[in-house]
This record gives sequence, structure tokens and C-alpha cells, in this order.
Amino acid sequence: MVVCAFRDVLVFDRYLEKVALHYKVIVLIALLVSAFLTAGITRLGLSSDFRVYFSDDNPQLKTFDALEDQFSKMDNLWIFVEINEGDLFTSERLGVIETLTEESWALPYVIRIASIANYQHTHVIDDELWVDFLVEDSNALTDKKIQAIRSIANSEPSLSNNVISLDGSASLIQLRLALPDEGMGRIEAGQETLQATRDLMAEYRVRYPDMRFLLAGSVASNVSMQEAVAQDLSSLAIFSYLMLLLLLWLLLKSLFAVFISLGIISMSSLGTLGFFGWMGLTLTPVAGFVLTAIMTLAIADSVHILVSYFQQLAEGRDKHSAIRESLRINVGPVFVTSLTTIIGVLCLNTSDSPPYQDLGNMIAVGVFMAWILSMTMTPALLFWLTPPKALVGQDAQTLTSQQRILLSMAEQVIARPKAWFVGVGALVLVLCYCVSFNKISESWHEFYDETFEVRQAVDRINETISGNNLMEFSIETGVPEGIYEPKYMAQLDAFSEWLRQTPGIAHVYSMSDVSKRLNRDLNQGQETFYRIPDSREMIAQQFLLYELSLPMGLGLEDSIDIDRSATRVGVTLKKMDSGQIIDIQQKAHSWLKENAPELIAVEGTSYAVIFSYIVHRNVVSLVVGTLMAMLVICFILIITLKSVKLGLLSLIPNMAPAALAYGIWGVAEGYIDTAVAVVMCISLGVVVDDTVHFMSKYLRARREHGMSAEDAIRYAFKTVGVALAITTITLVAGFSVMLFSHFTPSVSTGTLMSMTLALALVVDFLFLPALLLMFDGKTDYGYSEKRTENSGLQSPHKKASKTALSKIKPSNIELKDSDHNVFNSSTR
Repeated sequence: MVVCAFRDVLVFDRYLEKVALHYKVIVLIALLVSAFLTAGITRLGLSSDFRVYFSDDNPQLKTFDALEDQFSKMDNLWIFVEINEGDLFTSERLGVIETLTEESWALPYVIRIASIANYQHTHVIDDELWVDFLVEDSNALTDKKIQAIRSIANSEPSLSNNVISLDGSASLIQLRLALPDEGMGRIEAGQETLQATRDLMAEYRVRYPDMRFLLAGSVASNVSMQEAVAQDLSSLAIFSYLMLLLLLWLLLKSLFAVFISLGIISMSSLGTLGFFGWMGLTLTPVAGFVLTAIMTLAIADSVHILVSYFQQLAEGRDKHSAIRESLRINVGPVFVTSLTTIIGVLCLNTSDSPPYQDLGNMIAVGVFMAWILSMTMTPALLFWLTPPKALVGQDAQTLTSQQRILLSMAEQVIARPKAWFVGVGALVLVLCYCVSFNKISESWHEFYDETFEVRQAVDRINETISGNNLMEFSIETGVPEGIYEPKYMAQLDAFSEWLRQTPGIAHVYSMSDVSKRLNRDLNQGQETFYRIPDSREMIAQQFLLYELSLPMGLGLEDSIDIDRSATRVGVTLKKMDSGQIIDIQQKAHSWLKENAPELIAVEGTSYAVIFSYIVHRNVVSLVVGTLMAMLVICFILIITLKSVKLGLLSLIPNMAPAALAYGIWGVAEGYIDTAVAVVMCISLGVVVDDTVHFMSKYLRARREHGMSAEDAIRYAFKTVGVALAITTITLVAGFSVMLFSHFTPSVSTGTLMSMTLALALVVDFLFLPALLLMFDGKTDYGYSEKRTENSGLQSPHKKASKTALSKIKPSNIELKDSDHNVFNSSTR
């Protein structure tokens, strides 16, 4: 273990001597390795295929694949058409839909189209069944014919609130696609189809300015998600990069520090992407904020080293001794904080979704690279570069003013530790209760903001026609030709009617409706015959006659399986979240089992269903993973702090920020989706960083310098408070950049991460000192002889005076080579 390796001061000195002698070689090697890794970025792919989100043994994916194999693919693209004024029932506007329907057949991978124009309207002439397009030769439509079309559109279950709105102002043209099964070919096919459709829509918008054309559907959503990720990886990553550098310059007032930080950030983030490029990884939409996360997290280690280095220079040390002391007091905490951050993000591997596992692994590698560079390239650059003249041998005014603010804060806590402990503790408990306000939920329709066409289309579809979420059921008999049994059709009809009465369902498509319609039309259109026929033979003959009359490409193969043992029931759901989708699916399955003994109950499936289940499993698994990571981190802190009591006490400030943030989120938003749950894992290790650095300086003061608890708190604020404030501000600013994303999951993650990290600093500055004073204030670390000699500070059992503040300086404390950092010192 690295910390153990530096326990021997000779090992530490040899390490430092190697860096001092070969700093140019170290920098050169780091640059060459980084350049090699970065070259791998060109090998990265970007996937929008929904299947990458699921493991091979995912039960919902297996059901989905089985239904597609039994009937047809579910990939779809919807063209939403809306008139600005009036309705679509004119010869010209119906002609637009007719022409657009015909031209859509030329789009890539289209295998089926459903619209009001090509709806298969059945009627009987002289005892002969005729099947015609509802809209045909629109230029010759009379007012009477248009009125008949309107009447059919409003009465037929297959049309009303499915492809045409009730008021006739909007309509859908539904394209069913046959994309390749998987891989980059599937992704490229989706992009090709969407781009061709976008080009076609551009032409129609010019030709018909009084009509609105928007695209939705699974293909539009997948490609839009890919575009959102590419947008985040480019614009937001650059913005975050510039934001971090600007903040570092404003807070550290040193281009010297900005230059070094620039190197660490760039090499860590680009090197990580390149490394996974060489590993053959394909990025998914989840990876949209990887660059921002790595750049933000990578900055912390170097900032702690740089701030300590500047403080040592300001107090009169020469460059070499300042570098040595800065590394000596930070090597342990930096290692432990990097380790805890890595453990935190690696718990994303408990997710049931591979992209989130990749996300955790990528951030872990980025943090590891940042640690390696902080321990090698940062000191090498410090040896190579001339330190800022403003700091050498002088008081660093900026740092001193920052320290004064922090020390005044320390005095407030020291003066009233019980009040702060009770006050902050009560707030934590209240917001812990508010965490229960969150429910597991994800709303796919809100993944994009209004700048995305797919979001505009989904909103308009939900407002005018029906919904955008689908659910498909395979209703099986278990025997060939079984669908023609009257009992089967009757129970299928009962199930369809139950679905229509279920709140949240906008439309149901069922073969029982087709059977009733055929029976009516073949009996002179008498409404009394709008029912399921009584005999198997009649049902079979009607379906045979109907199928023989259907044109090529519009048969029933997507609704009836090949051996006629099962039919497909399609359900369109109104706007709803994942929990509501699962609830409807489970209620439907229960109804089938209890009320339809002739039907073999198969769970409903669709993109919406399988994603709803993966969200719930992901949230649960991430909570479990976070708890496991917390236990591992607690064990590590017990070992490194060499105190069971302090290790267990550290759990409180480490868990409190997440409890506060999720409590506030519960009050403000009230939901947890995968993007929100991910914050638990990513923030855990970062939150621990602040606690580790504060406690390390606190214990250094108590164990090495014999200070009282009160003076040790002051020492911690003075030596590490500025670095904690700077790193937190940069972390919060870096993640806040994600609020400018047009992709809602990135916005949610950025918001909650920023909130959690800001609250972590508040907890460590106001609650942790009070906690230490309450439970560790009277602990005797065996340095009573030093307390009376050290800076004139009072006994730990007496309240320290404010005049002692100016005396708490590292330069007033004799630092010997035999002194080791807190992670190497045992309690004497």
C-alpha cells in the first residue's frame, strides 16, 4: 500500500529525490504516455441502441425479443401532422397525408405504414367483401365522401385517438421499421432512416407552411439521445474545462497553479477516454457527462498539493523544502481520498445496466490517473518551474484573508459546539425523513428539453391524439389455429374492453375488434352483428376472406403469428412514468390469469416496459452498492485513522450530505430515477475526501503537535480549510455546468451532485468540528508535555483564547524528518 510505503521517511525521501533529479524525464514520460492513450479516442464508438442498457439474461428483454420473433419488430418512426387552423378533413389536407404516406414507403427500412389514408376500410357490395383505402384519389373527394371519412375516423377504434385526433386537427403516420438486429449496423440504419425522414419533412414544411410536421417514435428518440450526448461531450465539456480554469485562477490567483492543474485535468480526462478507446468501448448516452465528471474530480488532488505548497512558500521555506512538506502532509490523505472516490464510483458496477457499469469504471480510471499524475507530474513541475515571486518569503494575502474567514467560522463552532451539533443534526434528521418523499420513477418523454424535435412531437401527440408509450401483449392459445375459437375471441374481447376502461390507456388495438367489424360488415352492416361470431368456422372464414383482400405489405402478419396460435394486442399509454407503466402491466397480467382461462398469460412488453423495470432494479442495486461501498470506506478509515471511534464517527459526516441533498430533492422533485440514483455512488467518495482531509489535519495537530481539540480544529481550518473550499467551489462549478445540458438526466445528475458537494463542505465545516469536540474533545493523545510548550496554547480542557489564532502557524511548530503524516502515526 502506498501509504505504508511512505511510513519509512527514507522511502519518502528516496521517492522525492528521484522526482527532484529526474523531473524533466518524468514530465516527458507522462506526456508521451498521455499522448499514446489519447490517440485511442478515435477508436471510441457512440451507440444509441437501447439493447446496450441490458444484460443478456434480462428477463424483460427476453420477453421483448420473443414477441418480436413471434410477430414483427417494434422499431418505429412517427410522423406527426398538425394543421394550424381548422381540421384535416379537406381534400387538400387529406391529400397531403395521402401523398406523404405513399412517399414514406421509399424511406429506408420501412416495412409497414399505418395512417388515416391507407386504413383498410371494409364494406360489402352485393355480398362481396371489399377492402379499400379510406383516403384514395384525394383530388376527387366530394364533401359527402369527406364527411363519410370523418364519420369512419371518429367511430373506428383503430383510428380514433390512435392516428387521428377527435377534433381532426392532428394525425399520425406510423412507420414500422425492420432495422438490423444489433451492432453499429443497427445504429447507422436508424440514423439513415431518421435523416432521410428529416429531409422529407423539410420539403413538406416548405410546400405546406400552414401545417406542422414533427418526428417521434423509438428511432427518433434513440438518435436524439445520441445527438444529446455528442452535444454534451463537445460543448459542455469545453465549457466545464474553461470554467474550472477560470475559477482556479480567481481562487488561487496564480497562473502557475492554473498551468499545472490544466495539465492534470487534460491528461486525466483525455487519457481515460483514450484508454477505453483502445479497450474497444462503445460510448452510450450515459457517458454524456464522463468528461465533466473526470475533469472536475481530477482537480482535487493537485489543488491540495498546490495550496499546501503555496502556504509553505509564504511562510519562508525554500522551494525544495516547501515541496517536500507539501507532499509529506498530503501523500496519505490524497491517496486515501482517491481510493475512496474510486470505491464509490466502482459501486456503479452493482447496476443491472452495463452502461452504468462502464460509467463507474471510466470515472475510476480517470481518478486513478489523476492520482498518479498528482504524485509524479505535479511535484516534477514544481521542481521544474520557478515558484511565483509573490509567495516566496512573504505573506500570501489572498490565502491569509481566506484563512481568517475560515478561522472565524471555526471560532463560532468552538464557542457553541453543542448548539451546532444539535442544530445541524436536527436538520439532517428532518431531511432524512424527507428522503421518503422520493419515489422510484422515470419519465422518458422528459429526457429532452423543448429544443429537441422529438420532445415537441411527444408533447403534441400527448395533447392532441393519445400517448407515446406503447405496450404489446402476445395473447396465446397454445394450439395451432386456436385463435379462431369463439371462447378465445370472446375472452380476448373482454381483455381489450378491460384495457380500454383502465385509467392511463389511450388506445387498444385487438384482433377481437377486427373480428367484430368483419362480422358486422358481412351482415349488411347491421350494428347488432358487431360481436364475436358464435362458430369457429365463421371466424376462420371471415379472417381468410379479409386477409385475401388486403394489399401487399398491409397483411396481418404483424398481429397474428404464423401458426395462428396467438394474436398481438397493442396498447397506447398516455403520458406516465415508469412506476405507472409497471403497475398497468402487472394489473393486466393479473386480470388475464384470473378472468381469461382460455388465454395463456404473457407479460406485456415494449421499450417503455423493459426500461421501466431496469430503472427500478438499478435504483435498488445502486442503493445496496452504495451501502456496501460505505462499509468498505468506513473500514479503510478505521485503519488509516487508527481509531475505531473516529472511523465510525466519520460515517455521520460522510452520509449526512447525501441525506440532506436527497431530502431536499424529495421536497422539490419527489422522484428518483437512474440518473439521480447514480449521484449516491459518484458523490460518496468525493464527500469522504473532505472528511479525510479535515480529520487528517485534526489528528496531525493532536498526535504530532499535542494540541487540544479546540486548537486542533483551528489548525485543521488553517491548514486545509482553504484547499477544501477551493476544491468544493470548483467541483460544484464543474458539475453545475451540466445544468446547461439539453438532456434532462444530465441536468438532474449535475444539480444533485452540486448540491451534495456543497452540503458536504457545510457539514465538514459546521458539523464535523462540533462532532469531534463532543466525542473526541477529552481524548488524551499523550502529548501533555508538548501542549504547554506549543505556541502558548491552553490546555485542551480549557477554552482557547482568540489570541492563540495568530500563533497557530506551521512555522511555529517544529517539524522533524521523523514526523510522519497522520496516516502513519499511531496514538501514543
